[in-house]
Amino acid sequence: VPKVAVLDTGVQNGAAGLAGRINTTWAMSYVQGGNALVDPEGHGTHVAGIISTVASGPSARPGAIILPVQIADAQGSTSAQAVASGIRYAVMRGAKVINLSVQGAGFSKVEQQAIDDATRAGVLVVAASGNTGVEAKEYPGAYRHVLAVGAVDGVSLSVEPGKVLGVVGESGCGKSAMSLSIMGLLPRSATVEGSIRLGDREIVG
Repeated sequence: VPKVAVLDTGVQNGAAGLAGRINTTWAMSYVQGGNALVDPEGHGTHVAGIISTVASGPSARPGAIILPVQIADAQGSTSAQAVASGIRYAVMRGAKVINLSVQGAGFSKVEQQAIDDATRAGVLVVAASGNTGVEAKEYPGAYRHVLAVGAVDGVSLSVEPGKVLGVVGESGCGKSAMSLSIMGLLPRSATVEGSIRLGDREIVG
């Protein structure tokens, strides 16, 4: 079962729908006084629930195991060092997908280096493209080697080697579903139409 690292406000242990689907042994917090298995804001638990539901479909068996990595506090505040440390930790613990539902306007060299290293390790890094509706770049979605997703409703896709894969649409939680589609982890009941090619390789469809 693939491991998906959720870098967020934590994932509440015992939350409905996540029983048996959270890796509690290797959960890690990079928030002072934090606990990756306690989610004071609720956002990380919500994201984990979407990933788990989409990956499992109607089956009672987990389609993905969630690795909680707490990088943001109860107000959703984080730092470049926490993000980078969380990415490196997730790679070390064998995550196949890293989900980052955070956003900010500033470029960070330390974050980009961590993402580059994750990509070299064969890990897919997925991030929010932003909810502001402006044309300015928002990170981590704008970093190279990141799958940046805004929604899966009426999306358009553009893939260029070494650049960001941009998924444009209304704001929502589609980035997790899109990454699972690329990894081939969506249930058979899900429908994926169209084609995404990277070089000569088909990655969706």
